[in-house]
Amino acid sequence: MTAEETVKIAKIKAKWQEELNRRDEARMAIDFYFNRQHETLEKDINNRYPKEDEDIQRYKFTVPLTRNLINQLAITFKESPTIKMNEVSDAVQEAFLQFLDDIDLYKLLKQIDIFTELTGKIGIVPRWDGERVCLDILTPDKCYVIENPEVPTEAIEVGYPIGITNDWRMAEPMNVYAIWTADSYRESEVNRDGLEVKVLKRDRNPYGKIPIAWYEIVMPLDSFWTDEGNPIVELNRRINLQMTNLDIAMDYQSFSTLVTTGMSDTTVIPIGVTRRINIPTNPISGESMGSASYITPDAKLLEVWKIIQESIIWYAGIMGISVESISSASSFSSGYQLKLAKSGVLERNKNKQDIYLESIRDTIKLALQCEKIYGKQNFPDEPDLTIRYGEISIDYSPMELQQLISAKLANGTIDIIGAIMLDNPDMTEDEAIKYYQKMKNRKAQIAPEVPPLGLESESE
Repeated sequence: MTAEETVKIAKIKAKWQEELNRRDEARMAIDFYFNRQHETLEKDINNRYPKEDEDIQRYKFTVPLTRNLINQLAITFKESPTIKMNEVSDAVQEAFLQFLDDIDLYKLLKQIDIFTELTGKIGIVPRWDGERVCLDILTPDKCYVIENPEVPTEAIEVGYPIGITNDWRMAEPMNVYAIWTADSYRESEVNRDGLEVKVLKRDRNPYGKIPIAWYEIVMPLDSFWTDEGNPIVELNRRINLQMTNLDIAMDYQSFSTLVTTGMSDTTVIPIGVTRRINIPTNPISGESMGSASYITPDAKLLEVWKIIQESIIWYAGIMGISVESISSASSFSSGYQLKLAKSGVLERNKNKQDIYLESIRDTIKLALQCEKIYGKQNFPDEPDLTIRYGEISIDYSPMELQQLISAKLANGTIDIIGAIMLDNPDMTEDEAIKYYQKMKNRKAQIAPEVPPLGLESESE
């Protein structure tokens, strides 16, 4: 091997190690979302408390904080968007809408928002399973990207694992990667250093571009991936350590510790509330040969708990989540106050709508193209799509909703039919009219209308 080849391989290994580090960060974020946190907590305890590691490990305490905060942030698709294909016949439009249902696009969008908030950037890749189009989520922990040297924010090659070699003669199985460029597709065995060992399959790329729609929250400036970490995961790691320490303090504070002074190490000390310790005296001087007493640790548990809560509030505030949204003791006297408290989250998701728009179009077009290549339906090559987001609204409590309906009835902005529809969002106007008539008939049967006061005496 020449010196030039040695340097080249060394650079590849160094770059691959950076890639693995980036993947590990993304993998950790996903693990924390699904509350798989014990392994990371063990490492954090070992790093911070190497001498007390064994004792502290018994008190490991993890909090599903990442999932809670991410779910509060990811509400862009809380209401599904309305998607329409323009300038096509009604039959094509109906087939298109059915196609979107078949690929579970609306459910997928909710997952996309969660994983994009969690990892910063994800991809959606279409796949033909033999019968229909499937859309797979490609998280950063499962793929590598080779950037365009001239435009680093663009990818010229993307690879992701699709299987593992099962050759029993190999000491260690290798991952099989699907690798896309704008012109080609291949499946290769890739070793642990990121080097392609063997090409298993090679074909042209029928899409004419790398068939991945990318979703991101922050637009990168000089690289494909956004290297900014996840403050929510960092918060969760810190809270796990603090809660573990708090659990230790509570345990140690629950029991008093016996302390002896001047007594022989071989002295047998009986333990128990009904026992007593007989401390011997010096037979010559008559002085006591030791002492014994109990001490009780006095950790400031309430102060520690308040510090933990303040840490959560401070970090959540950085992400636009209000104090009221994460406090179980919070209450709101009106829907306006609730909306005001969540204004940071609402604004964040409004901004994401603009960023996601082209990504949604790319996803749909790639899915339609996959259907055209492998399936039976033939949709337009460059469909004109209109995407309208659903309103990002705040859920009112049942009491607040009834107050809102009463106010609208009182000021005349809605009638009784509108009130029924507001209380039952799934009802059509015809259904609401029938429902009102049914209520009116039932009321007449149970309690016939009483003539207005005074009419009965006048008729007599």
